[in-house]
Amino acid sequence: MNMLYQLGSIQFQVAPVNIRQVSCETGSDFAAMDVMGGPRPREYVGETDERLTFSGALFPQKFGGLSGIDALQSVARAGEP
Repeated sequence: MNMLYQLGSIQFQVAPVNIRQVSCETGSDFAAMDVMGGPRPREYVGETDERLTFSGALFPQKFGGLSGIDALQSVARAGEP
């Protein structure tokens, strides 16, 4: 079966966990500096954390796939980024 996405060691395929949408949030962080008599200038201090969101469907009675959810939960519990 063809792989759609891979997140670390977890591979998402067409079945049994079918990913329909992926979104990514990124950003930048700026620190405000105190000055007298004017607006507070901001200094770039780096990127914020990236947040990936996967949305999809799971049909465990038809295709299985609960083991994939267990694998995702195991990775989360292990504290791996």
